[in-house]
Amino acid sequence: MHEGLHNVLKELMPLINVIAPSYLAYLATKSSNLNKQQFSELKNDLDKVSKTVSNNSSTLDRVQLDIADVRHGEMRTQRHMLYHALDVSIERGYTTVEERREMAMLYESYTKLGGNGEIKALYKVFEKLETRTNQ
Repeated sequence: MHEGLHNVLKELMPLINVIAPSYLAYLATKSSNLNKQQFSELKNDLDKVSKTVSNNSSTLDRVQLDIADVRHGEMRTQRHMLYHALDVSIERGYTTVEERREMAMLYESYTKLGGNGEIKALYKVFEKLETRTNQ
């Protein structure tokens, strides 16, 4: 029986030699096409992610501009409050413990927002004022 199988294989070998490389080439092409399809899908997904990041970046830019506008407005408001409160205390010639504490916190906030200049000069004068207790 082995000899019969051997004879059949011997007869089929030329056919197998022709079919096997063709079949392997077919599998390689199919695999290559699958990789191209997967690559194309991946590229499409990356394009979508890129567009989303771009849209988020534009939104982030607008939010950052809005925050800058709010910070600028808050700094202007604090400048106005400090200017008038410091002016009143300096004109009066003294300050109170509560007023000194409130002005220190407001001035610290103002400087963190980037404020300086004229208010800084007024605050230095204010710091030298006599502190009196509330009467």
